[in-house]
Amino acid sequence: VPSEPLKGGTAMFKTEIVSGRGLPRRMGKFFVRFQVAERYPMLQSEKCEGTSMSPAFNSVHYQQIVVDSALEQQLLSEALAFQVWGSITEAPPTEQRGPSNRPGGKAMAQLDEKNKQLEEKAERLAQVW
Repeated sequence: VPSEPLKGGTAMFKTEIVSGRGLPRRMGKFFVRFQVAERYPMLQSEKCEGTSMSPAFNSVHYQQIVVDSALEQQLLSEALAFQVWGSITEAPPTEQRGPSNRPGGKAMAQLDEKNKQLEEKAERLAQVW
């Protein structure tokens, strides 16, 4: 809450975004967007290279703001929202990933093998007909 001497003046608003947690495994190139208040422009961090469920942003933003009762009311009544954006990355091929990393592990590997056998049978039948 701004003190009385700050009201009507300007201040430097510092936002530091250190890292994120629990982000989707199949995504990467994350960046953060946020807005200090409605009348100020949207700010954005740099994109993080690579994929990680806990990317390090290490981003610091400074924005000059006018301290008035409208800003005070907004900061008291609303949360500062941070939007985390990213891109879907390609999943590694099944041969590299291996069945143990997929849900169901051994059971999924067995189903994959049966599906492969059925596909081969269907191809042979198609050649006969």
